[in-house]
Amino acid sequence: MQVNMRLFLYIENYMGGGAPKYFIDFVSAIPPEHDVIIGYNAEALTKQNIKNIQAQRQCTFRKISIRSKHKLLKRFSVRFSEKKWLKRLLFIILEPCFYLINLIIFLKVIGKSKADICISFNGGYPAALSTIAAVWASKLLGKATMHSIVSTPRIPRGFFKMFSRVFDRITWKNTDRIIVNSKKISEELSKHRRLSEEKIRVLYNYCSFCEVKHEKIANYQSNTTIGVVARIDRLKGTRNLLEAFFVIHEKYPETKLILAGIGDDFEYIKGRVEASAMNEHIEILGYYDGDIPELIYSIDIYVFPSLQEGLPYSILEAMHCERPIVATNVGGIPELILNDETGLLVEPNDIDQLVVSIEKLILDEALRNQLGRNAKSYLSHFSKHEFEANVVKLFDQ
Repeated sequence: MQVNMRLFLYIENYMGGGAPKYFIDFVSAIPPEHDVIIGYNAEALTKQNIKNIQAQRQCTFRKISIRSKHKLLKRFSVRFSEKKWLKRLLFIILEPCFYLINLIIFLKVIGKSKADICISFNGGYPAALSTIAAVWASKLLGKATMHSIVSTPRIPRGFFKMFSRVFDRITWKNTDRIIVNSKKISEELSKHRRLSEEKIRVLYNYCSFCEVKHEKIANYQSNTTIGVVARIDRLKGTRNLLEAFFVIHEKYPETKLILAGIGDDFEYIKGRVEASAMNEHIEILGYYDGDIPELIYSIDIYVFPSLQEGLPYSILEAMHCERPIVATNVGGIPELILNDETGLLVEPNDIDQLVVSIEKLILDEALRNQLGRNAKSYLSHFSKHEFEANVVKLFDQ
């Protein structure tokens, strides 16, 4: 017998990327008989995100004004940049206060929603603390709770290690299910944050591109176009890719680099390129709202040099487009990229390895084609059907 439930879903996010995509995919997979209320902070979902959700199912949306470190940083970034010690001290004092305020906010919001289940969506862990406050509030109200984590957790050290153990223990006790999108995240949470494996469910994300194949656009006819579509952040390793390209370009002057995305390292990357006088060989596209598959098809060697990951959509999309991929051996990436089978793996922060692997693909077109075909074939392990079936199982349980 099918039971209709009322679900409260909450996401805190500021930088786009995989977290809101995973959230939208999850919402779309919820069986239509359940009522869905979506809570989000002001920057978590764009107008287009909301339209995409509404095209899939009927939902009630509620913007929630939470207290967060990100909002404080945004307001006082100039002053904090000059006095890092002050920033650190303020956060030690203020973050517990923010957490308590958010807990009270969610007690009110979730109580009024009359939801049966609360599901909060985080990036890493502990990361966006309001998502954990939502879980605690939900359990205090006697609701069933789930928490989604889509990046490898931070490992606490020093003084914070003892505090983190207490915080983790309370969080896991108040959470009925932890949803992750890679086995690596599951292992890290169990090993470093003492989470029982019995509570974890792995829901792999998938690529939602249609099967229409795009041809290369006129500007990218060379077999030596290197590129990536991802946030330009320090943790995405964009600096390493740029430095590796400088070495590659010196040996192979016909090569070109495409960087599509925006992030906290965007201005540094832009300045570094301008200082190198290589603007004609490096395209920095910024936030890209054009045809993503067409852009990826125009790239001959897809390089994803991230330093911390879950299971990146960016790589799934490149696999769908049959691109040969060089990626770092972090997070859930090795669950997608099997070295020398579906791509090439390098160690994070190793620019020399990055150069060697890119050069290997530049010189071997047959290898590029074989890796691309293998990657596309391997995508059958990460399907929309499997994802939706696993979401349904969560509610059946």
